[in-house]
Amino acid sequence: MLPWQHDIWSINAYPAFLIVRKRNNILQFLSSYFGQLYLMPDLLAHMDLTLIIPTSGNLGISVATLAAKRHCRIIAILPERTSNDRISLLKALGVEILRSPNEVRPEAPESAHSVAARLAEQLPNAVVLDETKLRDLTAYHDLAEEIVQQTKLSVDHVFVGAASGAMLTGVAQYLKKKIPGVKIIGVEPTDSVLGGGDGGSGGEAKTGRGAADWKIEDLGSNVVPDSLDRSLVDEWIKVSDKEAYSMARRLIRDEGILCGPSSGALVAAAARHAGAITADHSTHTPQSVVILNDSCKSYTSTLLSDDWLFENDLADDLITSELQYLSQNRYRAASVEDLQLPAAVTIPPTASVSHALDLMLEREYSQLPVLKNRKLVGYVSLSALQDRLGNGSIKLSDTVGSNDAMFSFKKGAATNKYEVITPDTSLADLAKFFEKNSFAVITDANRKWCLGVATKLEGLVLDNSDLEPKGALEAGGIIKDIVYDFRKDALSPRIPTNWSLHLCRQEGHLEHCWPETRSVAMNSIDHPHSGGNHQHIGKASKMAHDSPVGQKVGLIAARRAGKVQGCLHG
Repeated sequence: MLPWQHDIWSINAYPAFLIVRKRNNILQFLSSYFGQLYLMPDLLAHMDLTLIIPTSGNLGISVATLAAKRHCRIIAILPERTSNDRISLLKALGVEILRSPNEVRPEAPESAHSVAARLAEQLPNAVVLDETKLRDLTAYHDLAEEIVQQTKLSVDHVFVGAASGAMLTGVAQYLKKKIPGVKIIGVEPTDSVLGGGDGGSGGEAKTGRGAADWKIEDLGSNVVPDSLDRSLVDEWIKVSDKEAYSMARRLIRDEGILCGPSSGALVAAAARHAGAITADHSTHTPQSVVILNDSCKSYTSTLLSDDWLFENDLADDLITSELQYLSQNRYRAASVEDLQLPAAVTIPPTASVSHALDLMLEREYSQLPVLKNRKLVGYVSLSALQDRLGNGSIKLSDTVGSNDAMFSFKKGAATNKYEVITPDTSLADLAKFFEKNSFAVITDANRKWCLGVATKLEGLVLDNSDLEPKGALEAGGIIKDIVYDFRKDALSPRIPTNWSLHLCRQEGHLEHCWPETRSVAMNSIDHPHSGGNHQHIGKASKMAHDSPVGQKVGLIAARRAGKVQGCLHG
């Protein structure tokens, strides 16, 4: 939960609301430049009109969607910080992309506005759409009116992000007239100069030039635009990249608000402001409104990427601990062997489709590994076989190695690439594997032996919070009670589970005896633990291990060495 000390409301102005209003602004801008030609698409199409947009992306997307039916050429000049997601969307809309450095003086020849001006001089029928030059702020007055209606004039603070300054100025103008006591709070990145000085270091904002070295898109500027009326802003709050991105991730995870980093910056500013308000003796509860104007859908390669957040040091301590727990700590040092998976049931490529289906249905398996000369060559899927039988592409009498009944692992193939998963593979790596795959075939490092099959279900069992982690090998409660089917080809007998090792742990009878019970030969499964000796119901056949008692001497390793005839827990 976020630490609100007073009521904070949010209005999501993206994408539907604000984009529509921006389109109206664009039409008005084009109207002032070309008269009423924008209303005549056929005539406009023959003008070879070129629209040049020095923007961070949102304006370019709005213009491109509007101009698609008018066949305009659009050139967007984007800063290097712009996410790949926006670049891809703009390219799909037919926009030509030019990049400008993040850290550049506005008057420098490589700045976005300088490049736009040169292009406008060189290209015929070209116009620069500069949002900082817009004078008609009616669209933002409409947004402010929505705030008035939603809050019923009961609002004390309104937090607005500043980039071009148009939205902040338009909203502030309207609200100051409607709600006399309202405070407008502008939010910008740490190195931005909109609030005053050189990136917050003091000085006159009109001439201040910051480093422009921030990663928050659609927020901040290294020069104060003409469209920003700073006299309407009562307070400025600067927010770091780490605060913005971490808060955005927290809003997504904890509140279900699918916002982007600039929205994260605004909420971080509002939370900081709320924490600084001292309690008084009045009964009035301060009301604040935060305008969220971006969506996480434009930041899948940045904000939503855990790796990108870590690489750019944008995750705060709380987000870091959460992500590390989800990816590593919840599995501790556990490996695939700790799953205690049953032996794999395999078939050769010469097996019939009918036999493969019978095996999977009988044992309730979804996949079966296919081995040729003891080497894993692919697998068959229950759903795939049923689908192909239904459409007639295969028959029950066909072999699984023919007629595309089997998914093959081929070297250099673009799909179905094989990734080696061994008993020593960490469960954290297995979890990442399951993000893109539904099951894993466990082999030795040389792929000579197929040892078992793991599915996502095993990974879900590992997260059972009812199991308390006890002992070096108990990976954060990752314990699974295995009951083996007694088949003619099975290596272990079916046993009752009234007192399995799993239940011992649940009842608190077992402390640190996992290596002993797992790794040594046992008669009647009598083992020592802190709660006294007792027996597990069921009797295991003799089992011998060549290796000493240790963490990696389990049923899988024993089977691999050919030393198991039957074992309860392995």
